[in-house]
Amino acid sequence: MVVTGSSDSCIVLWKDVTEIELEEEQAKQEEQILKEQELSNLLHEKRYLKALGLAISLDRPHTVLTVIKAILKETSGKEDLQSNLLKLRKDQKEAVLKYAVTWNTNSRNCHEAQAVVGTLLRHESPESLLQLEGIKAAVESLLPYTERHFQRLGRLLQAATFLDFMWQSMRLADASRQDEDMSM
Repeated sequence: MVVTGSSDSCIVLWKDVTEIELEEEQAKQEEQILKEQELSNLLHEKRYLKALGLAISLDRPHTVLTVIKAILKETSGKEDLQSNLLKLRKDQKEAVLKYAVTWNTNSRNCHEAQAVVGTLLRHESPESLLQLEGIKAAVESLLPYTERHFQRLGRLLQAATFLDFMWQSMRLADASRQDEDMSM
């Protein structure tokens, strides 16, 4: 402890809290590591509801996305996602919706985002959806990107249909040539 004084008759006591702050920071880091390990164990054990809750409480959108991807990879993925999302608390649903808005901006993650939004829209009543904080901004943010994703999927479907048509046409042309060759 250091004591200083000045000409205005004020005495100031200085205490070195560097070690205390370092210990607090180290304790926070250790707690963070333990939570991350717990999250990893929950994912490995396929306890998705607890993993979702922990990832949301850690405010880790990418980890929440990883959990949702793991759920959707299961054979009954959509049903599992539905049951897990509907068991979340209101504040957790708000967080997942906020994350889904961000995920929807990237075509790589739009399927998971659309699955989350679709589940919430299908199984939550309009009244409960309106009670979610930021729902209006979320819907306004989701609409333009969702339209782009559907347009992209439409173009992809059209290209696949055209490719199938060309393949069928080539098969028919090849089959008619083989028939001509056999008749000669």
